[in-house]
Amino acid sequence: MSALIHAATMVAAGVYLVATLFPLFQATPVGLDVVAYVGAFTAIFAASIGLVQNDIKRVLAYSTVSQLGFMMLALGAAGYVAGVFHLMTHAFFKALLFLAAGSVIHAVHNQDIREMGGLFNRMKVTGTLFLIGCLAIAGIPPFSGFFSKEEILLAVYTDGRMGVFWVAVVAAFFTAFYMFRLFFMVFTGSPKSTGVTKAHESPFVMTLPMMILGVLAVGAGFVHTHWTGTFLGDWLTTGPAFTYGQAAEGPLWILFVALGVSLGGIGLAYLMYYRKSLAKDALAKKAPWAYHTLLNKYYVDEAYHATFVKGLGGLGLILHYFDRYIVDGLVHLAARITTGIGALGARMQNGQVQTYGAFVFIGLSMLLTLFLVLLYMGARGFNW
Repeated sequence: MSALIHAATMVAAGVYLVATLFPLFQATPVGLDVVAYVGAFTAIFAASIGLVQNDIKRVLAYSTVSQLGFMMLALGAAGYVAGVFHLMTHAFFKALLFLAAGSVIHAVHNQDIREMGGLFNRMKVTGTLFLIGCLAIAGIPPFSGFFSKEEILLAVYTDGRMGVFWVAVVAAFFTAFYMFRLFFMVFTGSPKSTGVTKAHESPFVMTLPMMILGVLAVGAGFVHTHWTGTFLGDWLTTGPAFTYGQAAEGPLWILFVALGVSLGGIGLAYLMYYRKSLAKDALAKKAPWAYHTLLNKYYVDEAYHATFVKGLGGLGLILHYFDRYIVDGLVHLAARITTGIGALGARMQNGQVQTYGAFVFIGLSMLLTLFLVLLYMGARGFNW
């Protein structure tokens, strides 16, 4: 279910919507700016959170958010082909990674990567396929993610958005680092728990779908390259009603930048989590505030709880007391007034002839008094 939702369907619906309505966005530069800047922020924001997470599925989930940011950035930079291309390749390697993560969880009955390690020797098929997914999302050729991510960088550079271009480069570096941090902590080293020592390869019914996705994660990128042919781009840009633009073109050095940051992220993860020649807790020691901020996901959940959850709860409490004491109070006041008038009328109509006679006498006296006063004032010539 995670592979289906996070890779291809629900979370990618927004990207599909913007891509489908691309001519509408293309008609307004402000609309493209909003999409591009929100996409760039999302890519770097989620990628930085993924650097320190310890739940295997949470790392993959934040990588999905970051990759969606890449897609939106491409669409905002008028890179229609690049955004849709990455949407397609991401579906394959992210579904592969989630299924492989499920295979790992099925084997060790745990999701904390700090309690794993050394699984490659026990789960060679899952480990190999997970490595293919990591290489694809990191952007290493000839895996599919390399071609689509390079296309995104080309689109952003061609559109002249140098600020968000370098944001995307940094996000690509983060992606390579946290994915291979995940791979090295799960599949290399020594076992960290008894669950790992008892782990074994998943059955064929689980590994077969991963194998199919592994083939697609390797070969899907060749549907749009500048060497084998831009088949996907040619098909996407041929429409009966709208002009969607052409595939991005740019200088050759962008290719080496894309490859360089990916290799740099993998190399840093290799030194920290495989060779252990660099301290993996350097950030936690030198900047504990930054580490805890990332670990707690920039406290977004806490801020959401403090504002929306508690705020709406407080508003609901205010409305509850307003309804209870103001609205209900007015209703009860009207009822009591009506009841009081009724009680007064009931006292007057008590069935005693003496009381009725007294009221008749009082009323008649008041009428006679008023009549005499009016006669007197008329005789005096009072002008009404």
